[in-house]
Amino acid sequence: MTHLQFPMISSRFGISCGFSAPQYEYPREWVTWSCNAQGMSAIENSRHRLGYTVPLWEILGGLLERWSEPHRAYHALSHLDAALVNLDEFELASTELDIIEWALWFHDAIYDPTAADNEERSAVLAHEQIDHHLPVSTVDEVARLVRLTAGHVVDPGDRIGGIMIDIDLSILGAPSDVYAAYAIGVRHEYSHRNDDDFREGRGTFLEAMLARDQIFNTPRGIELWEIRTRTNLVTELAALSDR
Repeated sequence: MTHLQFPMISSRFGISCGFSAPQYEYPREWVTWSCNAQGMSAIENSRHRLGYTVPLWEILGGLLERWSEPHRAYHALSHLDAALVNLDEFELASTELDIIEWALWFHDAIYDPTAADNEERSAVLAHEQIDHHLPVSTVDEVARLVRLTAGHVVDPGDRIGGIMIDIDLSILGAPSDVYAAYAIGVRHEYSHRNDDDFREGRGTFLEAMLARDQIFNTPRGIELWEIRTRTNLVTELAALSDR
């Protein structure tokens, strides 16, 4: 997700519940239990759900390493965990859940704040890593959803795309203190930009979001986040103008 628009605090992970890497492949439908009662994060729960073969488990482990890179302040494990939590807000068929869940794992897998092609490179990475482990239709849809996060524009009728983008943008509708921490994290990630350039780019992004008739795409997303998002964006835009 690009949080500035120009002419164009990460924690370590741990698996603490249930079982570690699968020692053999087993039927997908066996993975029906949850360890949330034992304190699993959404990331841990998701890895256990999706990583039902050794190769898939290892792919997810590699993604955890990427999400834990030290240069990430907002685009870190906390963002992935929150996205997976918000996924529960939507009613999805099991195949839809798999697709969006994989897309969330990959959507910021490659994150370089100085680059303009993170989403494309992340989509290519998804193809490379899961191509021989999941159905072709699933892989293609995962990559498509990852690419959508570059501009957050969804075609009418694209329900799955709308859910994906609403989840990615959900931080904009967070409580004010959480939003403030997010804004600080974004500034940290763009520390290579001087203050004037950052204000210009960030302001353009905020204004573009506010100019939309609706920032969120789904009825549930609008219900949960639309009003608070507009309040947060207006507040930040005013603060940028005062600097």
